Amino acid sequence: MPIFLSDAAVQTEKALLGSVLLTNSLWPQTSRLAADDFFLDSHRRIYARIAAMFEDQRPVDLITVTTELAQLNQLDRCGGPEYVASLIDHAVPENIASYVRTVRRAAVERRVAQQIELLATTCATQSLEKMTALREQAQRLLDSLDGANGDSAIKLADIPDIFQVDIQPVSWLVDGLIPVKTLTILAGEGGAGKTWLTLDLARSIVLGGKFLDRTCQKMPVIILDRENPGAIMRERAELIFKGPAPGLHIWGTWLEDKAALNRRCATSRIGQRRAADGVRQPIALSLGRRKLSHGDEGCHGLPARSCHSRGDSRGFTSSLQVGNEHVPGKFGHHQRRRRRSCAGQNSRRPAHAQDDQAPLCR
Repeated sequence: MPIFLSDAAVQTEKALLGSVLLTNSLWPQTSRLAADDFFLDSHRRIYARIAAMFEDQRPVDLITVTTELAQLNQLDRCGGPEYVASLIDHAVPENIASYVRTVRRAAVERRVAQQIELLATTCATQSLEKMTALREQAQRLLDSLDGANGDSAIKLADIPDIFQVDIQPVSWLVDGLIPVKTLTILAGEGGAGKTWLTLDLARSIVLGGKFLDRTCQKMPVIILDRENPGAIMRERAELIFKGPAPGLHIWGTWLEDKAALNRRCATSRIGQRRAADGVRQPIALSLGRRKLSHGDEGCHGLPARSCHSRGDSRGFTSSLQVGNEHVPGKFGHHQRRRRRSCAGQNSRRPAHAQDDQAPLCR
């Protein structure tokens, strides 16, 4: 069976290359492919040479490609002039779209098989870094599967004009502040009141009220707490919500399945399952001890490590990640202690959470 599949892949690759050689106007339809998507090394070399010639706006046909390969001493590695000439024997240019899909799918399947084999090898080893390696390899496997419907290469000509694209207006979770389907970063010094602000935001969204005098969409909220003990989170939630709140879900390290909270893409599965069950997708609010430094910027000036944390945002309406911002030299030692004192934290509670009978620190 593997030999049959390999033979089929080779014949499809030959038909694709031959179709482009016969009809140059088909070249743009191969933009989803890269040279590494081809099964045979000879086909990878031929495709790469054709791509370079099109890029340089030079004529592409059997003669020019054969001459180019010979000048680069690659013709013999591609099977010689007879093999290059045979590429057009069974090519049907009208089937180029099918050829591209088949070659792309076969490439994804090969990469998936390689990742699965690597996972099996790692599982059989005994190493302190075994679980870390398995997580990384599993993520690469998921990325390979994602690539089944994605493009491996994008060319400038494939990028549509933004003024011609039908773009919907921004939909706001918190009017003018937090858009829907985005990752938002909330950073600040330790003890600055980020958790209180996050809980107040959760309350406004769950109840459909206002946050900082801005209207909020009413929807479920899941808070992923990697930092605070359960007792503190319950006390704060009681102060903010005044009791159980339908639509509020708090998942933290005090639960039995602690590993699941830190498992990559675990939160994504929650959101995806709720969507599959017909339940409105919630907003994810993630609390942790991640330090966000000024020199660690990613897209749009946001911290790169948070900006690329897809695992906590996929499958949710929006995602807010909360972390400590480290600003060297901004506060002295005594100022830090004063900012983190019980009195300092209590003074930063939202107005509706002030309660002399329930102090934050004991």
